[in-house]
Amino acid sequence: MPVFDYGPGPGPAIIGGHVYRGTNFPRMQGIYFFADFSLPGMWGLKFDGGAWQVARVLDENLSAPRIYWPSAFGEDEAGELFVTSYSPYNIGSFSSSIMRVEDDGRCHPPRFEWTNTAYAPQVRVSSLTPRCRIHYTFEDREPTENDPSIGSEEGLPVILGQTNRARAFRADLLPSQPAQARFSSLQVATPTLSASFEGTGVVVSASCITPGATLFYTTNGSGPTTNSSLYEGPFNTTPSSLVYVAGFRDGYSSSQYGELTRAVARSMTFTNGHLEIVAWLPKAAAYWLEASSDLRVWRWQASTRIGPALAVSFSYTGVASNYVGKQFFRIGGGDGLPPGLP
Repeated sequence: MPVFDYGPGPGPAIIGGHVYRGTNFPRMQGIYFFADFSLPGMWGLKFDGGAWQVARVLDENLSAPRIYWPSAFGEDEAGELFVTSYSPYNIGSFSSSIMRVEDDGRCHPPRFEWTNTAYAPQVRVSSLTPRCRIHYTFEDREPTENDPSIGSEEGLPVILGQTNRARAFRADLLPSQPAQARFSSLQVATPTLSASFEGTGVVVSASCITPGATLFYTTNGSGPTTNSSLYEGPFNTTPSSLVYVAGFRDGYSSSQYGELTRAVARSMTFTNGHLEIVAWLPKAAAYWLEASSDLRVWRWQASTRIGPALAVSFSYTGVASNYVGKQFFRIGGGDGLPPGLP
């Protein structure tokens, strides 16, 4: 049983690393560092508080990343870690480098949870550094410890048209690099869509987390406006329709278009250990069959299909009719590629 897995996505392959056992950087002790091929950055995994914790410990600037295509980790005789990379500076050069993994002694930079501005005049700000205080300012300068502060995961006020600047502080560490975000307007959250088959037609439902938002929809692939059909509840359409839903509210920018992305099962049969699911794939994206024994860890099965398609078969063979345990299946995808695919 894996202690951690992720997917589908966000990258094609995990680049397994090492647990740091060196002595130069005590804060890194016991952390398993790993990366994902072709994704700049690095993650850390550690057993803490009775559970495995994972976090992205290094974010990279895509225009000039230090670790562009991480390919391997290694360690020296003292337990210090190194990572190899293709194209660390110039994406087109395909040069390579070996870099040592170090702790810069700083607090982790604050992160703005952008989606919170979809429904409240606040944005949640967090830092991976425990017990830090996040100081902020709306002035054109870096925050100091004399500025107002919030705890990690707390809400920071949004002043429209002004830049929110934040910086994490803790007494035994150097201050973090500053982070900033600018909000020109509040925006209605993107509606969430679901669908089911009824006969030969499709019933579409929509919801939005923004209080007071009004939803409008189209079924011909055009962008919804306030002159489009008003969403008053689940509506009927056809599998060939291209449905978009948008949310509107006074004082807010309209939402991005919500669309159907998840596969919708049309039929399912199970005969002599062979499972077959026929599904509608509503989006031009990859879809695949996943299996699980506990509804927590899902395994990709070698059955990938590309939408859109009205009726596509997914099959799985290997469960005997007298199988004692339970196996659960679902169709994943609609927004990426499963692990292991190029």
